[in-house]
Amino acid sequence: MTLTAKGLTAKSAADGSVTFTDTRSGKQAGILPAPVRWDARTDARSGDSTHRAPVAMSVAQQGDQIDLTLTPDARFLADPATHPSPSTRRLAC
Repeated sequence: MTLTAKGLTAKSAADGSVTFTDTRSGKQAGILPAPVRWDARTDARSGDSTHRAPVAMSVAQQGDQIDLTLTPDARFLADPATHPSPSTRRLAC
């Protein structure tokens, strides 16, 4: 996905997030949290997802254009224990 971010520099962090810094002031302007993938399994009490995996995200910047490439974990997707979410099932039909 491509973002236009005038006056910002994007940089990947070790935790998988992306930090946006104002090129003039050098101050942090924002953070895009590390992406996560989950399946349809949820905790009966909380409704929270119980089976999650990180999604790799690479950053490439050319001027004000920032390309973010998301790469889901192939092992997570291929794992027989992974239950596709309803939205994924609809897309697969």
